[in-house]
Amino acid sequence: PNNEMNEDGSCKNPDFNEEDDEENDAELEKAALYYRMAAQEHKSARANYNLGFMHEWGLGLVQDFPLAKRHYDLAGQSSQATLAVQLALWTMNLHERYDKLVQWWWGHYGKEGVVEG
Repeated sequence: PNNEMNEDGSCKNPDFNEEDDEENDAELEKAALYYRMAAQEHKSARANYNLGFMHEWGLGLVQDFPLAKRHYDLAGQSSQATLAVQLALWTMNLHERYDKLVQWWWGHYGKEGVVEG
């Protein structure tokens, strides 16, 4: 596959194989590397947005809501990305609250929803 990087960090001809999770993880990690390079070298709003999304959902990177917010904020410095970033931050807030609620539920009631005791 041609892994030549565009300015926004995307590959010109990405080669993803959805059948193999291990290969997908490696491809996501590679994508994160390209996005980091584009974010640092070109100040790409798109690359920062994608890094925020990857951190929010734990795709190829560790799930980290504060770091996701940081990348979304950096993307939001571009006037072209303002609306997308505002929406991403709003939905990430809901996502983070949902995750905390699920963790609380499992901690108190277990995965089956039955009170432990």
